[in-house]
Amino acid sequence: MQAERSVNIMANTNVVYARIDTTLKENTESILNQLGITPSSAIQMLYLKKDVTNPYTLSKIILY
Repeated sequence: MQAERSVNIMANTNVVYARIDTTLKENTESILNQLGITPSSAIQMLYLKKDVTNPYTLSKIILY
């Protein structure tokens, strides 16, 4: 039997404020909503992606 592994992401959190173009925000949130992802979760995923990969990989995510 394999032990279930859980991660408490909310254990130690901070607030991130960002200024984003209104149209970009609305369009992106519409897509995220269709995927069942909150904006906070999307930002968390971006930060986690950067954290587990080469820093230069992040520029590929942003530029492409």
